[in-house]
Amino acid sequence: MNNSDNSEYKLFFTLWQKSAAKMEEEVPSFSVIVKDGAVISEGYNTVESDQDVSAHSEIIAIRNAQSAVGSRYLTGCTLVTTLEPCSMCGGAIILSRIEEVVYFAPASREDGISSFSMENIYQKNHFPKLTLLRDEKVVKTIKQFFKKKR
Repeated sequence: MNNSDNSEYKLFFTLWQKSAAKMEEEVPSFSVIVKDGAVISEGYNTVESDQDVSAHSEIIAIRNAQSAVGSRYLTGCTLVTTLEPCSMCGGAIILSRIEEVVYFAPASREDGISSFSMENIYQKNHFPKLTLLRDEKVVKTIKQFFKKKR
């Protein structure tokens, strides 16, 4: 399945491509937050350019969405992102009460939100629905980035 051809995600992939030039030295992670069928925020990694280890695309999209809705809680929202969120981003997703996370490339083993323990999930009393829609173009782009860096 090629998700970039799916009309539901076409806007996401268009926005990701527009941001690609800004992310040349960054992990090519791009995220949007959708509420009621509309994109309310977006973010791309700026870890290297900002020299900020927390400047992941998901965190930036969450901050922008919280500002847009005027609340720290993002109930009724879906986060769509290229790469499975890491544990830092997973914590922010849970604490902001995002309802669903859709991602197109899985993280390395034990490195992403899908590897959270049941104890961790129950402590927070909230966990989003996780949907992996593996997209080979996204996987290839991320692999090529890391291969070039090594």
